[in-house]
Amino acid sequence: MAGVADRTRKTAMAHFNACFRSDRGTVARFRDIVDGLARRGRIARLKSAAGTIATATVWEADKAIPDVLIEADGSWLLIVGTPLLSAQMRADCDRPGFLRGFLSDPARSIRTHLDGSFALIAYDGANQRVIAASDYNRTVPVFYAVRPTGAYFCGSELALAKMLQAEIDPEGFAQTIHLATPWGTRTRFAGISVLSPASILTIDANLAANEVPYWRPQEETVWQGGLDRIMDQWSPLVARAVERFQQYRGARDFLTDFTAGEDSRLVLAQCHALGDDYRAHVGGFSGDMDVKVAEHAAKEVGFALDVTPYSLIEPAQVKAHAEDIVLGSDGYANFFTACILFATESKDETYDRAAIKLSGMPGGEAFRGSYYYRAKLLFPSLSGHFEPRFFTRLKYLLDCHRGLLKFPDEAFLAGVHGAIDAALQEVKSCPDGTQVDHLLRMFQTCSWGMINRSPAYLPLATADLTRSIYCLPPGVKKRGALTKALTERLCPAVAWIKTQNGVPTVRRTVLRSPLFLPEYLASLSAVVRGFNRRVLKLNQSGRSLARHLRLDYNRSVFQTLFNDEPYRAMWQSAEAMKTGHLYDPVALNDILDSAREGQCRSLNLLSRIISQELAYRWVCSGDTNPGLKDELRSRTLSDVYR
Repeated sequence: MAGVADRTRKTAMAHFNACFRSDRGTVARFRDIVDGLARRGRIARLKSAAGTIATATVWEADKAIPDVLIEADGSWLLIVGTPLLSAQMRADCDRPGFLRGFLSDPARSIRTHLDGSFALIAYDGANQRVIAASDYNRTVPVFYAVRPTGAYFCGSELALAKMLQAEIDPEGFAQTIHLATPWGTRTRFAGISVLSPASILTIDANLAANEVPYWRPQEETVWQGGLDRIMDQWSPLVARAVERFQQYRGARDFLTDFTAGEDSRLVLAQCHALGDDYRAHVGGFSGDMDVKVAEHAAKEVGFALDVTPYSLIEPAQVKAHAEDIVLGSDGYANFFTACILFATESKDETYDRAAIKLSGMPGGEAFRGSYYYRAKLLFPSLSGHFEPRFFTRLKYLLDCHRGLLKFPDEAFLAGVHGAIDAALQEVKSCPDGTQVDHLLRMFQTCSWGMINRSPAYLPLATADLTRSIYCLPPGVKKRGALTKALTERLCPAVAWIKTQNGVPTVRRTVLRSPLFLPEYLASLSAVVRGFNRRVLKLNQSGRSLARHLRLDYNRSVFQTLFNDEPYRAMWQSAEAMKTGHLYDPVALNDILDSAREGQCRSLNLLSRIISQELAYRWVCSGDTNPGLKDELRSRTLSDVYR
């Protein structure tokens, strides 16, 4: 695994941690834990005029957009991720000036000078306060806790929980098992929160915390006019988002994902229209629709394409690195997907990790009206017809396993519905479709950074495009009318390549209506397949399923974990598991018994049970520096293969 370790040091990532008003012993322990998570780091010891000790750890990498650290007059500011800086801020001579302006008005400075995927933490020496902020979609999460000994910030929830030896929060744990990630500011651990998107958190010398948004959806107004007029307004925003990433490329390669879907091909079409010297990238198993579509498009259009063939993980790798794989995403990524990515990267010796690689997600679904029909919205531009309970059941609760956890199902559902209702209050005057798009952003896009631990190059998640979610009339987004039409305008050759649903991404007209019939049939088929697989628990081996949901791909993974050393003993029963006390023992033991026999009715559910057990065992353990394993733990498995 030496090659994997070498590549680990080059993985583009940025986590951070900081302690505010804490003793040297706490700082030392935090540093020990974080050093154990990633050997290759830079520790910056920063001491304020008032004697406050802080540490800031930045994992540096061969990436095109650097982290930013500014110091002046006893104050400092650290920005990590893939931040897009304004021209004024990019000038080194003005950075101390930026810091002074930021401390006087953080919200204005962020809106004026910062974009992209970033997390920010600053210390205001004059006022003895710490300031933290997230980007518009929380693609780089900020975890924090306030204790009598101080306020703690970290880019890793598990590292923070390990240092504080935090107890599991039963409701946060329940949301993780049922929904994949906790919602809102909740985490899996009591006393640890995650900063909201587009928000600023301030903690003063008395440890009083105050969180305020620096932008609200209510600030936006709906654009008026037909599709052409709106496309003329939206198109420059897409072009500018791609151009800003391109400005940072220097001599580095410029890649863009190209899959069978619509989001990534819009980004690729924009690169093509700008005349960028780009290459496309796709990953998948032989015969996957993503690979077939990308190869066909590359041949027809004439762009360069890198294909990464996926590999299934070997039992020996599972036994040696299961914990590493879980910790690579803080325990949030689907375990079976992460195993495939781990096996793939272990064999990949050629991929250029220094390149800028644009991705279509997150945020793309909010521009395509993908879920209007699931919300029963035939006319999404109207108001008063949206039924959030119905939509929540069909979108977010399909993996809810009633009776599995001791945390009451009624309390869990009340928390989910409460979060939905609170989010809708922010957009209560918006059309029904915009309300659906807002829920997608808050509970899907804003969970992206929890699962994909590497700050990425995400044009559709930049500030102007995020704000445009609330400016675009839902009628132009329905069934991707706007994104299809813009893709055709930018690059017709790409637009006419059929998606996985068998339709081109071109403008809809009456004469072209027959071209889109397969899309309706595919949607109906997807509903039927989803009902069979997620409600009736049938067809877990079908070739139409995503790679991490196929039983025949993953049976050997969980059978190895449950039947072989070194993990076998921990899965013998609920009583043997560190998290077992959170489950109904009868329900959990039934799942464990079936898994040992090679059966599973829900791979999503089994993935979360495995991940949370391994994650919590690491949090409870005292080992913080076990060598090579920790280097692998710090990997961002989904950085390259999204």
